[in-house]
Amino acid sequence: MDTELFKKPTTWAVLIPAIALLVAIYCTISMLGERKESDILAETADKAFKDARYIIQMTGIANNNTAGETARYFDGIASARECAAAAVIPEHKLLRVESGSPQAQADGTFLRRETYHLDQVRLTQIAYFIDYAERGYRDLVCTTLTIRKARSRERDLWDLTATIEYLTD
Repeated sequence: MDTELFKKPTTWAVLIPAIALLVAIYCTISMLGERKESDILAETADKAFKDARYIIQMTGIANNNTAGETARYFDGIASARECAAAAVIPEHKLLRVESGSPQAQADGTFLRRETYHLDQVRLTQIAYFIDYAERGYRDLVCTTLTIRKARSRERDLWDLTATIEYLTD
């Protein structure tokens, strides 16, 4: 190759703007790609913010109570249905899996243990279901939670298996 060609100012007068144009086109194309990714991240952050606001709104309803101060006792499936209704979970998604026999306690009460399964519910619904149960009923504690991703195309659908313990007279 002839090196004399690169020594001429007219060659550089043509090459520098052409290279600058190629760099500008590359930067523009890459920024448009980044813009799409940032739009997706912004949508995800907005959805997370709305979900957080929804959780705060739902738990704000029961903030006046602390666990165990209410006079109501948990009454099996009827009370679980009430918790599901408060969490906007359809009745057909709630299933009582197991109910053990009551165990007598020293103070004359009975400890009961029940396991419930919720199919394809949102994480916010799970949180409100548990929160409503623990705040709304006397001497009720959720002892075990198993949350698995539900088989669905939606991202926020989960299957829950919850074991609760409560005292009765």
